[in-house]
Formats: sequence, C-alpha cells, structure tokens
Amino acid sequence: MSVVPGSAKQEVCGYTGAGETDCWLPVVPVKVKSRNSGRSIETYAFMDPGSTAMFCTADLRKKLNEKGKLTRISLSTMGERQRRRTKVDHQLSAHGFGGV
Repeated sequence: MSVVPGSAKQEVCGYTGAGETDCWLPVVPVKVKSRNSGRSIETYAFMDPGSTAMFCTADLRKKLNEKGKLTRISLSTMGERQRRRTKVDHQLSAHGFGGV
C-alpha cells in the first residue's frame, strides 16, 4: 500500500489469527552493507509488511562502523504512539543472498 504524503487518509492493515497454535514470522537471511565503510554482515531480518523503514540494533551499526545521526522518531502501533530518541542511518542497505 502506498500513502500520499500530506493526504488526509492513512490506512494500514495487519492480520493476526487468534487461537493458532503455531506462529510463523517472516524472518529471512540478509546481508546488511554500509555504503560508507563498505563493510557487510550476514544476519537475519524480520520482514514487517507494515513498516516504512528499516531498523537495526546499535550493535550491528557498530560492527559496520556506522555512527548514525541522533534524532526523534514516532512509532505507531495498534495500542499506542510513542516518540523515541534513536539514531538514523541512511547509509545501510539490506539484500537477500541472491543479490535481490
């Protein structure tokens, strides 16, 4: 789904089945690369179809020799909306092992 910036209407849909005995999360192997240092790390990523950004741990950012820029972000979930201080880094990219 795409949302036009500045539009008055936003819609997000996420389906979760209640009462299921098994839970399958979309976790896939990826290679995360720093455009600045050229370093790359193989790890696993949770594919969130409702997210509009990529998030990583401070430990991964450190291993890639990336500092990030301190900023505030707004996180919205079904239960609440929070503003958090975190670091943003636009120099990281994630790709599947097949190069896709």
